[in-house]
Amino acid sequence: MPDPKKYDEIAKELYSKNVDLVNANKTLELIQKLYEIMISNHSIESVSQRFIDIITQTLGFLDGLVATRYEDNEHLKIVGITQTQTNKTILELTNVSTVNLNYDLKSGGNALVRVFLSGKSEVVSNLLDIWNPYVRSDDLAGINKIIVPRQIFVYPIIFGEKILGSFAVSVGKDIEELTEFEKKALERLVTVFGIAIDRLRINIELQAAEKRELTKTKELLKLKDEFVFIATHDLRTPVTAIDGYISLIEEEKPKFSIDIESNFKAVKEASERLKQLVNDLLQVARGESGTIKVDVAPLDINELIDRVVREVTPSATNKKVRLGINLDQTAKQVLGDDEKLYEVVENLMSNAIKFNKADGTVAVATRASNAVLEVSVADTGFGIPKEEQAKVFQKFFKYRGESTRDVPGTGLGLFVVRTLVEKMGGKIGFTSQEGKGTTFTFTLPLAG
Repeated sequence: MPDPKKYDEIAKELYSKNVDLVNANKTLELIQKLYEIMISNHSIESVSQRFIDIITQTLGFLDGLVATRYEDNEHLKIVGITQTQTNKTILELTNVSTVNLNYDLKSGGNALVRVFLSGKSEVVSNLLDIWNPYVRSDDLAGINKIIVPRQIFVYPIIFGEKILGSFAVSVGKDIEELTEFEKKALERLVTVFGIAIDRLRINIELQAAEKRELTKTKELLKLKDEFVFIATHDLRTPVTAIDGYISLIEEEKPKFSIDIESNFKAVKEASERLKQLVNDLLQVARGESGTIKVDVAPLDINELIDRVVREVTPSATNKKVRLGINLDQTAKQVLGDDEKLYEVVENLMSNAIKFNKADGTVAVATRASNAVLEVSVADTGFGIPKEEQAKVFQKFFKYRGESTRDVPGTGLGLFVVRTLVEKMGGKIGFTSQEGKGTTFTFTLPLAG
């Protein structure tokens, strides 16, 4: 016959294991809730407040509070406190805002500080151990009827070897000791709290570092832009002087020997390149600083294109490139800045000639489409490889293929062109096929 005592022992063991299982599930549910809070909140204060609220509600504590190490490393700062009647009453006595409640780490008269410094938990029964130096024993004597006698359990907040703060929860005076489940839960919370606060501290520090680096980068970019603007502006004076002297010398050109004429031609071409570089740098600096002035007004784009064609015809003739013009005569009034638009068209046509093949063609055409005029400059040149096309409008970009390696240029022209077109309210794009040519197309609003 089975021994009844043995059944009792088995029943007790099963009950005990069932209790352990229930408690383990409760702990896991609590930790899951805390994890969800941790990933959905981004400040130490909001996480700490929600943590202590959930912990006291779930485990049935009277109230609780959380303190973490302050930025100066010399204080503990209250970052979460349950809004119970006891805590509200004590906060009124302190006459201090919660955000300004902090404890000097050099003072040993506070359990939160002692636990933080030692890394070991404590049990206290006097509220002075928590609220010193903000509350005195005389203050508490006057509100004893409101405050339920209690025991307060204070734990450190730890991550790895770092002690990040401390937290406290309280139970009624009649409860002499916590249950095993409560003890284990609070011991686990020491680390869960630590993980949450350490993660937030790292995120805050990273954000602060990123902000500092961003500010530093912006300052450096501003200094660079100012330097480029000042340098290029100051360079215009000597470049203009050189240009003037070249014009004077050119008047004596009929008297030049063949050697002198060849050398003079090289000097003149170098001067033109330098002038173009200075102008491009100045436009880039103005564009990035937002100081480009664009005076938009109705203008005759066909007449402007004719002027550009007359200017670039000599270089096209030298390169043996044919120019083709097909302009829409029914829509020629656009909104733009005459000087800036001239620079755009001249740059696109000059590039189309420079990067063309001998006996190639450059075709300029206009076409009205809805409320805009499309202007296209197409060439039969070397084209741009697909892998290089994303860089075309970047500063200092020059495709250095076998056929274009020796073509002079600053690599700033198309960056300036895009900036000017957009400043005038237009858009620009291109299509290109390597070995067959490129077509740049920009739009401007029609006038009227």
